[in-house]
Amino acid sequence: MNQIQDYFNNFLQTGKGRESNYENRVAVAIDKFFSVTDRGSTFADEFRGGTATFLAMAYILAVNPAIVGASGGTCGEDHIPFTPEYEDCRSEIILDLVVATAVSAFIATFLMGVTANLPLALAPGMGLNAYFTYEVVGYYGGGDIDYRTALGAVLLEGILFLLLAVVGARQVIARMLPKSVKFSTAVGIGLFLAHIGLQQAEGIGLVTTDIATSVELGGCGHRKYTENMVCGDMVFDPGFAVSGYDKTDDIGMRWSNGMQTGLGATGDGYCHCVEGKMKGATVWLGISGFILVSALIVKNVRGAIIIGILFVTLISWIPGHDASMFDCLPAYETECDEAWDKLKQVADFRPLKKTGGALEVHLHKWDIWVALITFFYVDVLDTTGTLYSMASYMKIVNEDGDFEGMHAAFSVDAIATIVGALMGTSPVTTFVESADGIREGGRTGLTSVWTAFYFFLSIFFSPVLSSIPPWAMGPALIIVGALMMKQVQEINWDDPREAIPAFVTIALMPLTYSIAYGIIGGLLMAFVLWLVDMIPYSGDSEGRFEPAGVEDVNLGNDTEMAKRDPNETELGSDVSEPKLV
Repeated sequence: MNQIQDYFNNFLQTGKGRESNYENRVAVAIDKFFSVTDRGSTFADEFRGGTATFLAMAYILAVNPAIVGASGGTCGEDHIPFTPEYEDCRSEIILDLVVATAVSAFIATFLMGVTANLPLALAPGMGLNAYFTYEVVGYYGGGDIDYRTALGAVLLEGILFLLLAVVGARQVIARMLPKSVKFSTAVGIGLFLAHIGLQQAEGIGLVTTDIATSVELGGCGHRKYTENMVCGDMVFDPGFAVSGYDKTDDIGMRWSNGMQTGLGATGDGYCHCVEGKMKGATVWLGISGFILVSALIVKNVRGAIIIGILFVTLISWIPGHDASMFDCLPAYETECDEAWDKLKQVADFRPLKKTGGALEVHLHKWDIWVALITFFYVDVLDTTGTLYSMASYMKIVNEDGDFEGMHAAFSVDAIATIVGALMGTSPVTTFVESADGIREGGRTGLTSVWTAFYFFLSIFFSPVLSSIPPWAMGPALIIVGALMMKQVQEINWDDPREAIPAFVTIALMPLTYSIAYGIIGGLLMAFVLWLVDMIPYSGDSEGRFEPAGVEDVNLGNDTEMAKRDPNETELGSDVSEPKLV
């Protein structure tokens, strides 16, 4: 009972402001409600932060409907997959999901701002939506659970999370994370974001797929705009490419590029450059945006990330040049023409016709429990890692591992998942792109309110706001990833009990494309080394972590770096660190 009472007493973090730098009554009321002045921020900082966060995650308005829409939604109930009628129905599902994504993000982000008073934004989570579609429901409904039942599992997960948040169990789970894993989570997420920003699906296209080495240098351009980028899928049978092994004649990869249609890949999987590396116009435009943002940050220009995104986006919207997002290869001309027509519409709105309230709960099915458990562990680890990394980035985590607004933040995340399920989309979670807004000066829930306002507008202006090209978002993701590296200095690298779990956490996140797996790996190593540390040993286990052979390779105290005067000016040391507030 005490935990529940403490939960409600500490739930609302708004309305606690004491100071105000404003004179207007309305401004003072807003200031004190969100504690803007108390946290060293201004209305302008909060506005920039909310705008930057939205621009950094606006891609979800297009990506999430495409991913979840690949499940076919409820279309399989009335139509046969791959028929024209089914495709028409799936187009309606995707349009529904655009609205569902925007509405769920608006409600969740607004609640985060007015309750937890934190500059965090929420939307249907990347990774969770892919699991929902390709593992639970299946591509075009080919999985073990139908779309309605899968939404029921998402609803149950949200309810369970909310109950755990009320009794404090989610916070207890969060507090159990070793400090080294908490700090390394922020670093790992930074690398994860940078990895996404370097790829072509949601980034600048500098890194592409290689069958032998997994990744390699690309830079030949994005797949819809150059013949040098080819993509492939595993062949299932002649004329039909999906993820799976061929059961008839051909086994292996079927490749396609912009001049080939009907065969091979239909998305960004297994894409690599056959020639023309580092010659893609879209890639160089993205790199230019990255350089621009970097230069502005060095000069402490506020709004650097926003300026970079707008710079690349506006150039990309101009037709008639190689980096235009509307001048595609012949195979994609129809798709790009439709995108141009959609952008010219500017505003559009539609009610939820097929996904709203589509969920069903069937507890007697074993598969729904498997999906529920999987959603549970992935979401709780992703959410815990993201919330703590953002709180650590803001430097608001206390010695006990808590931060202001923690109760409300976990609860809102759970409520958001419930809202998403009711609207027909996968679990809604806190986005690491919130770091963009924090970088721009956002410190309170007013940042989230601004972000929520943009999501509200996107319900009506989705044609414009969902047309930001990936090579405009990539520079922002890379920059934020670089800034999040700062947390690595909080890790005690001299102690192997902290260093090894931290390294495992950092390395696994980008390499497994999963925040959850990184945390699991770090926790596992922390637990194993804790057990090892309990074993009696006569040697010195308290000394500095220095493996044998260090002296042989001259990495001791006699190196040039060790001899250097710590006060000596190094390259770039005269450049002041960008201010976060």
